[in-house]
Amino acid sequence: MLLIAPPLSQDPARKPERPDWIDHGDRILATWLLVEHENELALLRIAQQRAQDQDVRDSALEAIASHEQFVRRLQPFTGSASPAQPGIPGPTGTKQARDPKGEYPADGPAQGGGDRPDGGGSAVDAKGFDHLRLLRDLGRQYLASRKQLLEELPSTAFDRSFVDTQLTAHALAVDTLSVFRKHASETLRPILDEALNAVQLRLPRVKELARRTERAAAEAPRK
Repeated sequence: MLLIAPPLSQDPARKPERPDWIDHGDRILATWLLVEHENELALLRIAQQRAQDQDVRDSALEAIASHEQFVRRLQPFTGSASPAQPGIPGPTGTKQARDPKGEYPADGPAQGGGDRPDGGGSAVDAKGFDHLRLLRDLGRQYLASRKQLLEELPSTAFDRSFVDTQLTAHALAVDTLSVFRKHASETLRPILDEALNAVQLRLPRVKELARRTERAAAEAPRK
């Protein structure tokens, strides 16, 4: 899923005055979005390296900057450091572990875990089910599968295939943000609204890029 965030309009680390400001629902929504954004960042960096078309590379570069900004805005709502930025102190001052590939924390709740207002890395219910760990595990598997698909594409087919997936991702992003904003707190909702507006503004440009890469693929000499 590709979510393009607007430029930061305020300090992303600013928190409300209440020490228990992190809403339980917001933590789950923000973690879901954070996992998606970290995945997209990894895929966009692949596109920067492999895309043949300069417009595709430029689009990926622009998207990377937007994703990184949105990640910073989401981090305070998750109560932990970003998985893609190892070594950043977590809520308790400890450092986040990461798996050998560096995309996500190692299995298990983040340091300082527990569903606490002061920010932990898990959201465990009364039966011991950790919802946030589920999101991270699913994100890790999803990223591995998408990376494999991209890596298997020949260079001549990469641009069109990648842009097509980005077009689908933008459409899904509109749906996701439209639903998530209804369940977000008054603190998180404005951030999601800004992101939704940015995705809607960017979608026509992605459609045009998809049409252009399709034409280029059709006009390319066949071997």
